[in-house]
This record gives sequence, structure tokens and C-alpha cells, in this order.
Amino acid sequence: MALHITGPQSGELSEAVESAFDSPMILQQVIKYKLDDNIFNYAGFGAQYPEIRFNMIKQYNARYEIDKLVLALMEHNPSNEKLLKFAWQHRILNPHVTKTDTSTTTSATTGSAGPDPLERMLDPVRGFTDPMAFLKRFAQITQCVCRIAVPSAAGIEYGTGLLVGDATVLTNYHVMESLITGRAGSDRKTVSFLFDYHTDVDGQTITQGVEFRLADDPQAWLVDASPYDSADQVVRSIQDNLAVNRAADHLDYALVRLADSPGTKPLGAKPSEGAARRGHIDLPADAHRRFEDDFKVDQAAIFVFQHPSRMPLRMDWQKPGILGVNNNRTRVLYDVNTQHGSSGAPCFNAKLEFIALHHAGGKDWPAASPYLYNQGIPIATIFELLTQRNIIV
Repeated sequence: MALHITGPQSGELSEAVESAFDSPMILQQVIKYKLDDNIFNYAGFGAQYPEIRFNMIKQYNARYEIDKLVLALMEHNPSNEKLLKFAWQHRILNPHVTKTDTSTTTSATTGSAGPDPLERMLDPVRGFTDPMAFLKRFAQITQCVCRIAVPSAAGIEYGTGLLVGDATVLTNYHVMESLITGRAGSDRKTVSFLFDYHTDVDGQTITQGVEFRLADDPQAWLVDASPYDSADQVVRSIQDNLAVNRAADHLDYALVRLADSPGTKPLGAKPSEGAARRGHIDLPADAHRRFEDDFKVDQAAIFVFQHPSRMPLRMDWQKPGILGVNNNRTRVLYDVNTQHGSSGAPCFNAKLEFIALHHAGGKDWPAASPYLYNQGIPIATIFELLTQRNIIV
């Protein structure tokens, strides 16, 4: 994205840079490592820090490379509030967010009398969200989602995964099936986990990502797995699907261990000294307590971060998005876009809390068919099985 900003916006960015990098030498190190540039090319060694920032931003702005500059800075310090705010306002931090159509909002007709009867707390459970906490969580998720490629003699199976421990990724069993079952041509050394594969809002690739491999140990690479259920391969209407319970140990997940513990590594292909670590998204131990609220039909929101059709990171969301949960809570249906390659994508609620693992969809034909839905496994159910098996992520 060729981004050019105004004078006041340049001032906002300068303040953000100062808050994220409190000395010119730290900024110089990051700019050198990330962009192979030198901030002192824009101002001499004797220049004061405000002048250095001003001249640097001015030159990047003149080249329409503000987005490139901000992304490099955020790789080093992704949780800085001012950088996050600037990136969000200018659509730099945006993994192609898509919002599907929502139903018409209805107003409340009851409530206590007061000085402003037109305002209502329509969803007390959801309440309000701190926007900066939301942006930090959003950024954390984007750096923990990866694209998975699993080659075999039958071709390459693509999927999506989430880093749920410093060295462990959660995805679908069927994404890793060729390797788990020893299908011809499968080799753990060829499986790829690609993080940071992002594009700008125009679809132009900004980074090709950072690749990790499975742990090079025939016993340790697979931490745990649960196959899919045969019922998942039958196309049914929404109501018929919700009437079918799946076996509690057929949850279509694979928990795999990667080499080099990506969660402990600095962000970026060329990390600078002192850069922020990637981190990971914890499996929520309390998800069962939020279950009813997370999957409230015709009310709850759902976000899916994914790599559809091998593409860079994408996201779709819907509110309301939940279509229903089957009786034994092993499957949830929702109204969010996915494609082949989205298998294993993490699903989140309105507060970006991890709630489900996407794994399948109903056939999307014809357009008016009741078979239009996608399907996931509640993370509370997966967590319960992992706990029963004494699996530590």
C-alpha cells in the first residue's frame, strides 16, 4: 500500500516512534536490521532525537513507504499502544478483514426510565471492550497464526494453525493426516509452518513470512491427535447436522511440536536485537464457563483468522454468526466465510477469546440452500479431552 500522510499525522507517528523507542540508537538498530537503512542519513550524528524522527518520517513519506516503516517498527515492538493506534487508523495492521452482512439492528422496547431512555446495554455479557486491549490482542493473534503445507504423494495439503505453546501448534487432524497415518510420500521434514505471511489492504504482499519445521524427532513431533468423525463427511442440512452427536474422542485436531520454539523467537525474518518475542495464544482453561455465551444462537459474534486457498492471512467475522451447537457440544455451526486451506483456523468471540477450531463446511450450493454453513469444534471440548489425556501443551 502506497501510504502518504499529512503533517499532523506525521507528528502523531513521531510521538508513537518516541514512545516505542526511547533513544535514537535503539531506533537505528531496528531500522538497520529491518530495513537496511540508517536514520543518521536523514540527520547527522549530532542531531537531536526529534529532528532525527522528523527527517526520517519525512523521507519515508516522500517515498510513500510509511506502511513499510510502521510494520518494521511493530515487528520490534508490537504492543506499543501509540504504534498500534496509528497502524489501525491507517489500515496498516489489517489482515484483509472481511465483515459479512448483518441483520437489521432492533432497538430495545423495555427498560427503566431515566434521563436517556434511548440508550441500552443490549448485551451485558459482552459489555464493553478496551479498544487498546483489543488491538493488542488482535496483533498477538496475527503473529501466532500460520499457514501449514503438508506434502505427500497425493499432493500438498494446506491448512491453518495456531501457536498455542512456544513450540506447539494446534490444527486439524485431517490437515496432518497423511503424516500421522504414514501416507506414501509424506515426510515430517518437508512440512512447513509459515508465520507472518501478511499483505497490505491492496493485496500486495508485504512479507513472505518466517518458516518453521516440525521437531526432528519421530516420537516427539506429534503431541496428541484426535481423528474426525465419519459424520463429518456427510453433507446435511443445518438442523440435521445439529441432531448428530460426534464421538467425544473424534474432534479432528492435531497438536504438533515445532523445532526451534517459534514462540520464544523475535518477530520478523531479520529480527533486531531486543525485538519482541512472538509469544503464543494459550488454550483457555475457562472456556467451558463461557460456553453458553460464546455460542448463543442469533446473538454471539465469531471471528475466524485463516489462510484460505493458500493466501496470506485473512479474517472474516459475523455478528450474529452462531447457527447452533449439537447436543453433546462436539460441533458448532456458524455463518463465516472459509475456503480450502482454512482448516485448522482458530475462531474467536467478540473479545477475541479463543472459542473454537474450524474444520469443515457444508457444501455451498445452491445459493439458497440450507446447507450454507461452516463448522468447528468448541475449544472447551478439545481442552477437556486434552485434560483427560494428561496432555500438557
